[in-house]
Amino acid sequence: MNVAYKSNGHPKRENQTIVTSLGELVYLRDWEAVRMIEGIANYYGAEHTRSHRGDEPITVMAQILDQLFTVGDRIWLNGTEHIKKN
Repeated sequence: MNVAYKSNGHPKRENQTIVTSLGELVYLRDWEAVRMIEGIANYYGAEHTRSHRGDEPITVMAQILDQLFTVGDRIWLNGTEHIKKN
């Protein structure tokens, strides 16, 4: 699941990887772009992060297994959900 995100202070380029694990919450950004394009994503399983340009390094922020299974099961059984930003 990917969500567009606008930070008020861009996180440092640390803890980067191109392989995610189950339940990881990550920050992604086009580091070379003039106009910042940012996002937050979580993964339901191992994934090699890449785009049409090749490998896309991401910053791992947390691992949220319990919440991921709860939301994942609910979406699987009931369909899509809308996320409300506070």
